[in-house]
Amino acid sequence: MAEWGAWYEKMGEAITDGGAPFGAAKSLTGAGLTDGPLGDNPATGYTVIEADSLDAAAAASEGHPHVGHGGQVQVFECIDMGGEG
Repeated sequence: MAEWGAWYEKMGEAITDGGAPFGAAKSLTGAGLTDGPLGDNPATGYTVIEADSLDAAAAASEGHPHVGHGGQVQVFECIDMGGEG
């Protein structure tokens, strides 16, 4: 857990939602509802960070402790849908 704490400290105010690990999942497709996540690399949790670009977010994610334990990190850009907020 110390590695996670150090990574969160390094990220500082860039973290806008500290996230959480995921538990059980259900998936909905045109074929219906099934148990479990979709795909070969299901997400296991999330953290939301603020960055100037997708490249900056990816660079900031380097050194994430999940990678050091055999996991992987995927970085996605959230699209502003123009709503109030």
